[in-house]
Order: sequence, then structure tokens, then C-alpha cells
Amino acid sequence: MARQRNQTARAISTPAAPGLEHLAYFNTAPIERLMQSGNAMMNSIGEFNAEILTFATKRLDARIALGQSLSKCNTIAAAVDAQVDFACSALQVYLDEASKVMALATQTGKKTAKRPQRAH
Repeated sequence: MARQRNQTARAISTPAAPGLEHLAYFNTAPIERLMQSGNAMMNSIGEFNAEILTFATKRLDARIALGQSLSKCNTIAAAVDAQVDFACSALQVYLDEASKVMALATQTGKKTAKRPQRAH
């Protein structure tokens, strides 16, 4: 019985991966920074997704509005004018969206690409 207790106590006190206990003395700051970068990247992906979904919804609404506008046109000239207005507006909206996406990418880079500080 005492022998069994000693074996149980020895098994409990032995680390799961013997020989790795020295890892506890390493500087964990780089690992923490890696985790922070990963979290920042995941948050940025969420921001990108929200921006793209918002943009896509607005563009779909604009296309529906164009269809409604075209259905009310009585002449070919009026229909062409509606399509030209739509195209000009769409070009500006896409340029604005490209600027927003580039700004998000820049922010993501700043949040995630910081170098870990060295321990002194």
C-alpha cells in the first residue's frame, strides 16, 4: 500500500513532458506579442468583413434603385441618362471604398507588425 502511494505521488509530481521545465525561465514577451498580433489580426478581419458587407449592401440597393429608375423612363435618352448617372456615381463610390479598405489595411499593418521589445 505504501509502495503504491509513493508511485502515485511520484507520477503526480513528474511533469507531463520531462525535461521541459527549463522553458518556464524563458522570456514570454515574444509569445505574448504574437498573441496580441493574432488578436489584432482577427479584429481587423472582422472590421474588413463588416466594411465589405456594408459596401455590398449599399451597392445592391443602388442597383435596385437603378432598375426602378429605368422602369420609369419613357425615352431611351432618359434611360441612358439614368445609366450614366449610375455609372458616374458607382465610380466615385468604388474609389471611396478603395480608400477605406486601404486605410483598414494600413491600420492592420500598424497593429500587427510591431516588433517585440527585447528583454534586458
